[in-house]
Amino acid sequence: MSQLELFVSSMTVAQLAHVAGLSLEQVAALVLGASDREVVPTVATRPEPSATKSTPRRAATAPTPADRNTRTKEGRIALEQAIMEFLGALSEPARALEIRRAVGGTSDQIRTRLNALIEAGAVAYEGRASATRYWVAP
Repeated sequence: MSQLELFVSSMTVAQLAHVAGLSLEQVAALVLGASDREVVPTVATRPEPSATKSTPRRAATAPTPADRNTRTKEGRIALEQAIMEFLGALSEPARALEIRRAVGGTSDQIRTRLNALIEAGAVAYEGRASATRYWVAP
């Protein structure tokens, strides 16, 4: 089998149609023996940019995930301190997503550091999955 045949054999019909610029009906027509003249590829068009310049929804205030290196002990401590400062400034519990947006880092980094803070007794929580809320333990 050629490299092309191996590549195409791993695709779904929908993926093949998308890559070829054809509709599913056009791919089916080709497979069922329609002539090349009957099958006209559809060309995807890029939407026109709006006349007004768009602005970001919100300014980036938190460090990017690249700014949070949790591979070192210092990085983990810094992230835990940022989480504690954020939670301490709130009057009500916060979701992990809110914490991540405020202090930066990835969802895995936030979850791991929150679990470490919970085990240490510094943070309390209530709820499950995305409904979990965190606050500074009394």
